Amino acid sequence: MPEKEDNRVKLYKKMFKVMEAVEHIEKTTHIKYKSTDYKATAEEKITPIFREEFLKNKLMVFPIEQMSLKSNGITRIDVKYKIVDTETGEYEILASSGEGADTQDKGAGKAMTYAYKYMLLRTFMSPTYEDPDKTSSQELDDKKKNKSIGNGKMTTKQIKDLFVEYHKGNKEEAREDYEMYVDMPEDQQKDILDKMLSEVKK
Repeated sequence: MPEKEDNRVKLYKKMFKVMEAVEHIEKTTHIKYKSTDYKATAEEKITPIFREEFLKNKLMVFPIEQMSLKSNGITRIDVKYKIVDTETGEYEILASSGEGADTQDKGAGKAMTYAYKYMLLRTFMSPTYEDPDKTSSQELDDKKKNKSIGNGKMTTKQIKDLFVEYHKGNKEEAREDYEMYVDMPEDQQKDILDKMLSEVKK
């Protein structure tokens, strides 16, 4: 007689079915705010796609542990999720992180949404053809001494100063716009900077 299939193997096979079903997700949300202009993948588009496949395979996922830290208007959340096979009770622990920028009380919610979205996308290897690792980290941005813009180079400080100048000295608007800018792909960052440089020179 063949051996009884292990419950963990059953869980992994179900997760693989989800991976097969969700090949990739298009970026359909257009984010446009002042000088910021780019496309993103919205959580409200991702969740229904995965929900449908989770229901088919009798899987569920939910957060079980989180740690958060807020500093300078940025909330960072580290979350552990449990994905469960409801037919056997077998589960696996998944981890994700997210950051949310907000001067009011929405930073944690934004961070949770980001963490949840990328937990699904990365666990099931669903490409969106965007790479947040290139530009989203403020620490990485600060370590880059220079950025190529057109035929010249600008330091991080010069870029921040440009945002302030573009917003005619309004530091709050400049900061909010800059926080959105650092999450953009590099080619779009260059377009934004070139646009602002041409505006402030008028």
